Amino acid sequence: MDGVECQKLKTKNYIFNEGKKINSQFNGISKFGPFSGVKEECMLGFVFRNNEKTLSHELYFALRGERFATFKGMEKMFGINLNKDNVIGEGVTEYNKDEIDRIINDIITQANGKKIVPIILVPWNRETASESDSKMYYYMKYNFLKNNIPCQFVGINKIKDDNTFKWIVSGIALQIFTKLGGSPWCLVPSTEKCLIIGIGQAHRKNKDKGIERYYSYSIQNDSSGLFKDIRILSDNTDHDKYLNGLSSKLKDIIISQIDKFNSFVIHTSFRLRKDEMDTIKKTIDSLATNKVDKNFAVMRFNDDHYHMGYDFTNNSLTPYESTLIRISANSYLIWFEGLQYGNSSLKERIGPPIQVFFDYPKNYQREDIFNYLQDAINLSGANWRGFNAKTMPVSILYARLLSGFLAAFDELNFDEINIENITPWFL
Repeated sequence: MDGVECQKLKTKNYIFNEGKKINSQFNGISKFGPFSGVKEECMLGFVFRNNEKTLSHELYFALRGERFATFKGMEKMFGINLNKDNVIGEGVTEYNKDEIDRIINDIITQANGKKIVPIILVPWNRETASESDSKMYYYMKYNFLKNNIPCQFVGINKIKDDNTFKWIVSGIALQIFTKLGGSPWCLVPSTEKCLIIGIGQAHRKNKDKGIERYYSYSIQNDSSGLFKDIRILSDNTDHDKYLNGLSSKLKDIIISQIDKFNSFVIHTSFRLRKDEMDTIKKTIDSLATNKVDKNFAVMRFNDDHYHMGYDFTNNSLTPYESTLIRISANSYLIWFEGLQYGNSSLKERIGPPIQVFFDYPKNYQREDIFNYLQDAINLSGANWRGFNAKTMPVSILYARLLSGFLAAFDELNFDEINIENITPWFL
């Protein structure tokens, strides 16, 4: 970009089965298969309104690869053969609490201990759902999750429109595969043996916007983007006890992994409160000064800022993906999306750049900074929601997705459930 010192980080390299590398997720899985397949017997359960049963058949055959040339099927892509032995169907007259409770019991019985993902066909989309439909969505999501069952929702309007359906079926299949416990791909890390801890919160606020319950959690990935687990960090109505719990649990997580990783990098959202950020930095500082011979860093990601940049060497004025600009002593602007190398035309809308702050430590080696930023770029390609989803690192994105669910469950007065040690059900 003219007049501005900028740098381009490396493009992402994905790893698939048998360590094969390629820079395209879809082509990589098509050629080599997923990085790690589903290791146990599994089933799919189609849930539909009785008058829409034929649409469940359409989805079934699409997932088998028998409907569109755009997707060759779950067996060829992910090694999961769909047949009458591992697929069940459950019809309802209408979605209501009694019917859902019955369906859950039936699915648990028929699964007989096998891993199962229900695929629920609904007559609405989450983005445009009415208040009553939204409540039913969260009721279903919550009650399946309460029984340790991740589920997949599909809007029937998307199935009815072939031009839409043929392009989204691969993404539906991908999410089902990950919820069954598979890992479709990982990435070549810049920082070896590095644990990325994404921290989010879902505080409950009262009518005056004051916080009456503090709640934070972590989503852990390694620097290759492989999903590790979810951990609740602190949950308390008392502010000081909450901060003490946050510090204690974060320290426990790092100490428990201290022999497996050489570096620990915390990713936080810009929305994190100052007292929480101070607690995190003090916790890391206490570990670093207690002669723990490891590397620590805290990075803060902000997608709500006033910065923008243009590349005047391209007709579209759009910077290339992975473009990096230093804008202050400890902050950078990164285009996680942008032009692809070797292609100067823009075919779809891209997201704005993300501002990244280094909050800990104060003094960095230049090489460490760029390695951590490169890993952040890589993590944007670790998004298992779709084959081309890459707006921000999954450490931040997944935390936001999880926050939305936890806030909705709390608002609807659902009892607390165990969200730890579950496959990425929030995708």
